[in-house]
Amino acid sequence: MKSMCRRRRAETKKKMKDSSKQQSTETEEDLEEEEEELDDEYLDEGGKKARVQMRVIVKTQVFYWSVITLVFLNTACVASEHYGQPPWLTEFLQYAEYVFLGIFIMEVLLKLFAMGSRMYFASKFNRFDCIVIVGSAFEVIWAEAKGGSFGISVLRALRLLRIFKLTSYWVSLRNLVRSLMNSMRSIISLLFLLFLFILIFALLGISFFLRTTRVDLPTIVCTKYFEMMVMGVICLSSISLAAEDPVDEDNPRNKVLQYMDYCFTGVFACEMLLKLIDQGIILHPGSYCRDFWNILDGVVVTCALVAFGFAGTEGSAGKNLNTIKSLRVLRVLRPLKTIKRIPKLKAVFDCVVNSLKNVFNILIVYFLFQFIFGVIAVQLFNGKFFYCTDKTKRFAYQCHGQFFIFDNQNEPPRVEQREWRLRPFNYDNTINAMLTLFVVTTGEGWPGIRQNSMDTTFEDQGPSPFYRVEVALFYVMFFVVFPFFFVNIFVALIIITFQEQVGLCLLFLAAKQCIDFALNARPRSLFMPEDKNSIKYRIWRLVTSAPFEYFIMAMICCNTIILMMKFHGNSDFYEKVLRLFNTALTAVFTVESILKILAFGVRNYFRDGWNRFDFVTVVGSITDALVTEFGGHFVSLGFLRLFRAARLIRLLQQGYTIRILLWTFVQSFKALPYVCLLIGMLFFIYAIVGMQVFGNIWLNAATEINRHNNFQSFFNSVILLFRCATGEGWQDIMMACGAQKDCARAGSDEINYDKGQTCGSSVSYAYFTSFVFLSSFLMLNLFVAVIMDNFDYLTRDSSILGPHHLDEFIRVWADYDPAATGRIHYTDMYDMLRNITPPVGFGRKCPYRLAYKHLVRMNMPVAEDGTVHFTTTLFALIRESLSIKMRPVEEMDEADEELRQTLKKIWPLKAKKNMIDLVVPPNHELCFQKLTVGKIYAGLLILENYRAKKSGTEVGTFN
Repeated sequence: MKSMCRRRRAETKKKMKDSSKQQSTETEEDLEEEEEELDDEYLDEGGKKARVQMRVIVKTQVFYWSVITLVFLNTACVASEHYGQPPWLTEFLQYAEYVFLGIFIMEVLLKLFAMGSRMYFASKFNRFDCIVIVGSAFEVIWAEAKGGSFGISVLRALRLLRIFKLTSYWVSLRNLVRSLMNSMRSIISLLFLLFLFILIFALLGISFFLRTTRVDLPTIVCTKYFEMMVMGVICLSSISLAAEDPVDEDNPRNKVLQYMDYCFTGVFACEMLLKLIDQGIILHPGSYCRDFWNILDGVVVTCALVAFGFAGTEGSAGKNLNTIKSLRVLRVLRPLKTIKRIPKLKAVFDCVVNSLKNVFNILIVYFLFQFIFGVIAVQLFNGKFFYCTDKTKRFAYQCHGQFFIFDNQNEPPRVEQREWRLRPFNYDNTINAMLTLFVVTTGEGWPGIRQNSMDTTFEDQGPSPFYRVEVALFYVMFFVVFPFFFVNIFVALIIITFQEQVGLCLLFLAAKQCIDFALNARPRSLFMPEDKNSIKYRIWRLVTSAPFEYFIMAMICCNTIILMMKFHGNSDFYEKVLRLFNTALTAVFTVESILKILAFGVRNYFRDGWNRFDFVTVVGSITDALVTEFGGHFVSLGFLRLFRAARLIRLLQQGYTIRILLWTFVQSFKALPYVCLLIGMLFFIYAIVGMQVFGNIWLNAATEINRHNNFQSFFNSVILLFRCATGEGWQDIMMACGAQKDCARAGSDEINYDKGQTCGSSVSYAYFTSFVFLSSFLMLNLFVAVIMDNFDYLTRDSSILGPHHLDEFIRVWADYDPAATGRIHYTDMYDMLRNITPPVGFGRKCPYRLAYKHLVRMNMPVAEDGTVHFTTTLFALIRESLSIKMRPVEEMDEADEELRQTLKKIWPLKAKKNMIDLVVPPNHELCFQKLTVGKIYAGLLILENYRAKKSGTEVGTFN
């Protein structure tokens, strides 16, 4: 019997070891029965019955929700501690801690009895829970024995760890915590290397430096003219919001804008009414209130109408009511109506929303750790961030009277009143602590906050320099957890999720990008003259020849060298020689432009972007030379010399790799406008809200709200928000916009004392923190996501075909089709593909049998004149290279039809233009009576195999 038990224990331990490696809660549950039998060996029948009953109790929903409720109540009690709290609250929190500790100890004991020691401690979360409870009990005993100190404040932080009891009940959160812990284990060596790197440089620093009706309405509401009219009204409404004067409410301009707002609201109300009649309210699918954007429109219109109703009433209950301003602020949401009207903008917006949804779990953990560090900071620093304006006074009872400030030795001292103040960023309560730590997370002003923390002494006492140097370790740990770990994880998840949402499609991303390129690509014309015996044709042959291009490249290099030879203090003769060389090179480039204009024609010359660039450069260089020679003493146009250096950019079109990088760079700019438009909407909304809420604050040169930095106009508001988005002193601007600030007098730099009111608002904290979070952590990282999305080929296998490779196909096609007819002979097509390096073409080293097999799979239709089409060839090349719905020959008709339907779903506009039949030819064009590339090269391949077999040469099989 004992040997059987030992054998079962060994098997159980082995299973538990495997389950811990896999981190699977299901495996642990599968082993519960065997653990129960092992633990029940030492109990009598009564004990076993009691254990079974207790095990049922601890697994009930009542017990589960009771523990969850107690955890939240305990957390609320810990977070309610703040500086200056009444004695009764301190006593209540102390007794509450004893009660919670007793309850949690009872929970551990009940689970130990119900589950048994082996099963209980087999769970990592139970072991963690037990350690926290034991630590909390030790903290209570220590507090009674030793009293308050830095050490006991740190031990109190163990109470906060009880909130992680949630992870044992919340499955998705538990899995996320496990993933984060595994990530932490994998970067411990990197952290060690980081701190070693910091240590080395710290030592180096010490050594070197020592710091209508419902039936007819759809024809109206759904027309493009109705949508264009609404878009126009939205734009005009946005302009009127930006033109308001926030300081002088009685400004005649505001009166005009108010009447315009009545008109705009009327238009939007009519739009809402028409859509309600057309779509219905809510009872059926597709009704008005089942669309988020319609609900947003309805809320904005309703609030605007309610505000007009309040403004029309008399007395303080109407016009002077602050509710009017609060309701009118919602007008800033009107620009969001444009999102659903621009499909690509809506796609970007949906990607951002889905990104936030997918990082919700990491946000929970982020705020959880922020909360924990905030409560620890309250334990360490509450009531200790007071100071006297006279730095010689350390206690509040000493801080009264006046003192002298010596600004300059040559000026008499200033007399100032001593004041006992609290630093704007402090840890007197949990809310203030989390705000201060968020500022530290952004990296703005944190050295000052850290220094203030190191100078703290005791409650209600002033600072003493470097009194508590050890608290700097708190900020080191905080920086490792947040700016180094959580912030980067959050940003990475935003970027990855955005890219995944952009790439959601019936085809994978690289194939979609290549097909999109093929559907929009057109042959490039070399503008070859028709008469090959004319002088124009000879000039064309000259300017398109390789030696001519090499000669121009050599001249560009010489021009660059000459520009580098200039230096300060050179002689007049040296300067004259350089000027002559520059004039000669300018003449060469001018002759080049003239020859190309004669060869291509004026219209064709200016169709090419590089030719336009060359022409502008030549004109600029000629102007620079004329000004230097004849007008140097009268006018200074130094910027014209930039055209000399601009010639170097022409070299970018020569190298294959550089052309790919340049093409990708341009593609990134094409994708950015909608991201910029979304970011612009964010800035617009926050700028208008800032004007309405903070626009009437007095401009004080001693604060961050001054004549250079304020919300008194739309332009100033945008500039201020851009400064905040870059993290430049945003926390000081937030404090300067707080409540109880002086109001500005209209048309004057003086304070307005007439109305007896104060300006600013406590909303500034939520306003600025939300803006910094959305702009710095989210919106600006969309630029990174878009650029990474376009440059992802840098981290991919270079042998995989991508859109950046396909421009080379267009360039080489032009050599075989200089008139850009869109067709070349199939034999030329074979030579062309062998002249293009992989992954676009076959390359010179590709065996001809392998090239024949690829052409058989491509199988483009051949016209009666023996030519193949540009777009059909390009698409077939992409399809073959990326294996897009490629199947055996007997299944290709079915695959072609599936691909055709997929393309129609993704590119419906191209389907209307019959582009789909061009890229995926219908079956009647590939039937037995029609000639195709596949049939031609299949015959050639059979012929080659026959010859090889007849000559006795071994050949590969045909797939």
